[in-house]
Order: sequence, then C-alpha cells, then structure tokens
Amino acid sequence: MNGLNHLPDSARVWISQASAPLSDDHRTSIRAAIEPFIAQWAAHGAALTAGFDILHDHFVVIAVDESQQAATGCSIDKSVQVMLDLEQQLGLTFTDRKTIAYLQDNQITTAPMHEFWALRKAGRVTADTLVFDNLVKTLGELQDQWQKPFSESWHQTMWN
Repeated sequence: MNGLNHLPDSARVWISQASAPLSDDHRTSIRAAIEPFIAQWAAHGAALTAGFDILHDHFVVIAVDESQQAATGCSIDKSVQVMLDLEQQLGLTFTDRKTIAYLQDNQITTAPMHEFWALRKAGRVTADTLVFDNLVKTLGELQDQWQKPFSESWHQTMWN
C-alpha cells in the first residue's frame, strides 16, 4: 500500500534524501520502483506491513510497522538496494549521509557537511534555521521532530 497514513506512529522509518529536487519524471520512476517492492517486501518469508511517500520533492520515506513483523537485516538490505538502483537509473544520490538539508528563504537547500559548518560559522545558518533530521527512527518522530531549529537538533551537538 502506498502512503504512510495506514501505519502507526511507532512504525520504523528510513529517509533517503535526494541530491537534487525531484521532478515529475523522478517521482514517477520512484513510485514505479518502490510500489511493487513494498507490495512484496518480506522478512524471512513473512510479509511486512509497509508504506512509502515522497516528501517535499527531496525525501523518500519508507516505513514498516514492526509490531506486525520486524524488518531484518536482509529485508533492510533489499530496500537499500532499491534506492541504489534508483540512484543509477535517475542519476541522483539518495544514500549520501554527509549532506545536510535545511530551509533557507522557505526553500529546501542542501549542503555538504563541511559547507554547512562554514555557513554556520559565517552566521548564515543560525540557531533558528530549520534543519531536517533524517535520523528520526519512527513515523511519529518524522511527524513531530523531523524538522527542527538548528539549536534543537543533533547538528547543534556536533557544532559544540
């Protein structure tokens, strides 16, 4: 099932951040790859109750209700492989964890970590700059804690 609305707040999430804004063609290709994957995704032969969504034309979120069946290493590896295949197909990167997404002038902007810290040092990223915490673990955290001011994020911890 597409979407995330049928999953509980406790559902485990994985967020893949695109290296560039996603076009209509990108979104169509992503849906064409992930929908059938989600429909047949299993762990040790047991179907996973899962969903996905594309958020803000930058993020692909895959979620699993682990109260039904836990995702295993092999099943998680399969989801990563889908994203790696999409990287090749679309010429984008979804697996770079060293790029930070934040809001600048109400637009999502990304910067490699070293550039982000330079922006922070120069005062262009402030305590109030909204950053995306792609390390959130659950759907509830995605809804409540994914976007937060720099001063309340793990990024601030790294800055100190």
